[in-house]
Amino acid sequence: MALKGQELSSHYIMEILSKNTRHIFTLFLVLIHPSLQANMEQKLTDLNGEADDFFGRSVALSGNRALVGQINDDEQAEDAGAVFVYELVEGQWQQSAKLFANDAAAFDKFGMSVSFDTTNPNLIAIGSPGDDDVLSGSGAVYIFEYNGTLWQQLDKIIPTEATVDQGFGSSISFSEPLVLIGAPIATINNLSLIHISEPTRPR
Repeated sequence: MALKGQELSSHYIMEILSKNTRHIFTLFLVLIHPSLQANMEQKLTDLNGEADDFFGRSVALSGNRALVGQINDDEQAEDAGAVFVYELVEGQWQQSAKLFANDAAAFDKFGMSVSFDTTNPNLIAIGSPGDDDVLSGSGAVYIFEYNGTLWQQLDKIIPTEATVDQGFGSSISFSEPLVLIGAPIATINNLSLIHISEPTRPR
């Protein structure tokens, strides 16, 4: 299999391939040795998934923990979305959690983007560009933290200047205390927007 991307510090790289024409996706974990020889290590999939769930629409990796977005997950509502958390345990990747937005609603597309904080794998950001809190499809980004037992939602970031279907949360990069958030359909003078936000922690 041809691989694309750069060697990661943890020697893992993720590649998404379609399992079949009905868009049930499988996540392939490939081990990159220091010699840059690639070997297939493990395949992950949502065993309860349905056609067009888009498991693997987004992925992120930090050490022995991985995030996988599934934007059309219907467990909370139609196409509300979900994010799977996997942990590397004794050489095998195992699902440890499935995350949803506390206010999940139909067509939110939660999990369109995922990002670990650059220094803390217990802190993550999840994009939900279909969220309707401000306007229809204006988007949102959720911050979650692992407390050693459970993942808890800490904050929800919504755009201060919103337009309909702007795609806020389509892409994210997280380096506490800041989150870089893409809103590619929102425009000022016909230019797409990038938002820089600072999440709020509960006191």
